[in-house]
Amino acid sequence: MGLGKTIEAIATCLLNESKDPKEKTTLIVAPLALLAQWRAELEEKVEEGYLSILTYHGAERKKYKRKHILK
Repeated sequence: MGLGKTIEAIATCLLNESKDPKEKTTLIVAPLALLAQWRAELEEKVEEGYLSILTYHGAERKKYKRKHILK
């Protein structure tokens, strides 16, 4: 813990963005306990307005999607 793995993974995603404007998605699969940590790291470290975050979790995930947009 505390070795910068989350920051390194975020940096890798941002540095390897898609050249196709129609396909700009990175899927991150993480344990439930880390979802809030990833969102907090993204909100803190990524420039405002650069990306949006969709948390897809829970029993209602097929019906309901929570979208977090950094503004």
